Amino acid sequence: MLPKETLEKMANYADKLKDIRFEELALKDQYIRIGGLGYRSVSLNSKFPLCKYSERPIDDIDKLFNEFKGQPVPMAVEPARKPERCLQRYIIKASLINNRNMITALALKDCPYDELIFATDEVSLGDVRCDILAVGKVGENYYPVIIELKSSRNKKELIGQLCDFSKTVKTYNTEFSNLLSCITGKSINTNNPQKIIVWPVAESEANKGENVRFGSSFNAQKTRDEILSMTISLLEYDTFDNHKDHALFHQTWASFA
Repeated sequence: MLPKETLEKMANYADKLKDIRFEELALKDQYIRIGGLGYRSVSLNSKFPLCKYSERPIDDIDKLFNEFKGQPVPMAVEPARKPERCLQRYIIKASLINNRNMITALALKDCPYDELIFATDEVSLGDVRCDILAVGKVGENYYPVIIELKSSRNKKELIGQLCDFSKTVKTYNTEFSNLLSCITGKSINTNNPQKIIVWPVAESEANKGENVRFGSSFNAQKTRDEILSMTISLLEYDTFDNHKDHALFHQTWASFA
């Protein structure tokens, strides 16, 4: 399916979910993921992070809710326990419980956005994809915010993914605007997609006992400065406990471009 058709179908599916209380679902560890082929019933339980309840997407909402009566399909231990997968589950659940408000959910400070609204996750359009797609408000405008998560500090890969997806947003600006408007109820300006990387603090700066040494490594700071120069913000996690639903983020915000 071509990206334009996929996004149009996603917007149509999203429009049918306007009356669904996502926060109530999240409190029960349930989440509805939107895709070009329909809906996915997804687990937000820490034992089954982002595991699906069925093998195939579905386009019938009543049948979708029936799937939640069953059990998530367990994944192999290795992919199910990947740190970025567990962290993504945590971010989604915390955001939805807080009415999609990511600033409150993640305790973000000095954020350049007046609002940061979780929209959806795992958006895949051919060769480009993003882990989390959000909407950020600056002044009177709302912009797409592309978020990539990694358990390793693979700068080149992450920047490439963010830039490729940003170009795709601009190419299909009308379709992305419609999709994000259907989900958030906001009018979206797609001319200036924003980008955020979420990854672990550098080992040289990691919490050693009670001494947090964030910002103490020259090489880590150099990497940070290089990423910021590309107007990409950084959320670096020093601690994350999947079972306690808790994460501590060190935040380095790029200037709004």
